[in-house]
Amino acid sequence: MTLAGQPDRPGFKRVRVHARQLYVFSHAHVLGVPGMLEAAREVHGFLMAHGRSEDGGWVVKMGEAGGCVDPERDLYDQAFVILALAWWARASGETAPITEARRTLAEIDELFARPDGRGYLSRLPDQGEALQNPHMHLLEALLALHAVDPEGPASARITRLRALFDEVLLDAETGTLGERFDMNWAPRPDDAIEPGHHYEWFWLLHMAERAGFGTAEPAATHLWDFAERHGVLPGSALIHDGLDRSGARLSAAHRSWPQTERLKALAVRAEISGRPETEAISAALEALWRHYIAPATPGGWVDHIGADLQPKVEYVPASTLYHLFLAYAELRRCATALGLTAHEEGLPA
Repeated sequence: MTLAGQPDRPGFKRVRVHARQLYVFSHAHVLGVPGMLEAAREVHGFLMAHGRSEDGGWVVKMGEAGGCVDPERDLYDQAFVILALAWWARASGETAPITEARRTLAEIDELFARPDGRGYLSRLPDQGEALQNPHMHLLEALLALHAVDPEGPASARITRLRALFDEVLLDAETGTLGERFDMNWAPRPDDAIEPGHHYEWFWLLHMAERAGFGTAEPAATHLWDFAERHGVLPGSALIHDGLDRSGARLSAAHRSWPQTERLKALAVRAEISGRPETEAISAALEALWRHYIAPATPGGWVDHIGADLQPKVEYVPASTLYHLFLAYAELRRCATALGLTAHEEGLPA
């Protein structure tokens, strides 16, 4: 949407965003939100009709009314399609989405395979670099698929992705997570460290451990500690966009999604310890509200603010809903696990 809340027509629909919407509507239905099953069914139908590539996998962009706008294929997009299909299977009770997710995973193995077997290519055609982010979201998606298809093919891939994290993505010496690597998985010297992904991996490692894949600690706490020491704007709960390996700030701006990833990490920390981190969660929620939600048109959000804490964007990206919703769902889940009532503990209802 535009910042005024009007439809913004870019001329295409990104498959990753469409898949994120399918995930949100499906999960919302599971949580009991009225009307979400019908919304998810419409989104699923359009994706299935127009998102597939003739050469296997899912394209980058569909046309607004259907068809293909960008036929390239990206690992990030394939990951979100699997996440969406897993949750659509849970919401709809149908088995066909699981079959489609298995097919997509087989296509990833075939189309995105690296000669050395360490992770996957990030883009087709190959861009000559290895990326952390799509592997993280693939792990997230496979955990969701494993939850609804425990005897399926996700398990072995989850194990390999956990090993990839331990072997190359995490720099144990600095406690940092790399973003961009060369094709031999050597970190690029100009790589920017994103504290938002440190929080996201903290949450994801604990989700993997809960599902029986690896041990989250001490790696998760290394990521948390670095992000808390260097990634939070002093005197606030705002998260910086980028740092270097020493923790020096590379960007004074603040995207919205790192705020939601810290909320997810805080929720899991509370769940693990059994002690609700009410003060920290409340401060993070207040920052999210004050800087990203309250200034926006009702039903929208500000996705990016600058060092002056003013909006840096001219539109409301639909992709952000995934981050906002998942943070809410995790806060709600962890509050329930702790036996808390929302208003008593300062958590969302």
